[in-house]
Amino acid sequence: MEHKYHSVKQVVSWGLLHRCLDGIQSIGIDEVQSKRGHKYQTVVYQIDEGCKRWLRADFDGVPLVVVEAIGES
Repeated sequence: MEHKYHSVKQVVSWGLLHRCLDGIQSIGIDEVQSKRGHKYQTVVYQIDEGCKRWLRADFDGVPLVVVEAIGES
């Protein structure tokens, strides 16, 4: 399990260092139910390009994670 954690951490770190947020003019945010009960995923779309930019599984009701994930303008 420790090996998987470090592999995922390395991939996420690389992605954060190489992400490009240039050209984003507008976003859409939606919460979709992913499992029975109250399990949600938060999805952030780049509306003008029609692509998914970010997904968080098992949303726990803390909306600030969206701002942290896409950066503040």
